[in-house]
Amino acid sequence: MRALVLSTLLLLVGSGVLACDSYDATTSGAETAPPAVAGRETTAPSPAEPAYAVVSWEVARDAIGEVVTVEGPVADTLYAPASAGGPTILIVGRDPADPKRLAVVIWAADREGFPQAPEELYADHTIRVTGRVQAHEGMLRIEVTSPADIEIVE
Repeated sequence: MRALVLSTLLLLVGSGVLACDSYDATTSGAETAPPAVAGRETTAPSPAEPAYAVVSWEVARDAIGEVVTVEGPVADTLYAPASAGGPTILIVGRDPADPKRLAVVIWAADREGFPQAPEELYADHTIRVTGRVQAHEGMLRIEVTSPADIEIVE
């Protein structure tokens, strides 16, 4: 079952069906934080970075279209160098088959910016990932381009 779910994820990611806009800190307007969402904690900004609401992976669906920081455990990882774009996928929250889980996608072109293979670096950790939450056909994902987008919490 796990192989089937991961294969489906790879097909959707590789085909562009799950395509979404990547967050780019250099984008005009990135110097201002998005509006706070009622009931969500907002982290204090560092001098160089805006503050984003920190949400649990369990409520990330409520933040679709927003740039937020999502926190949760990495339940599974996958690196698929033979698939289109060579994605690394970090499954945050639950098993890949759970429709409420969040897929963090790192494309092959961005892997070399990481100090270690992302599927090894973040496996079995709780992470905070910052980016735009996107949904397509009921699946959530955030694309990241650098290690600065992901923080290991524990």
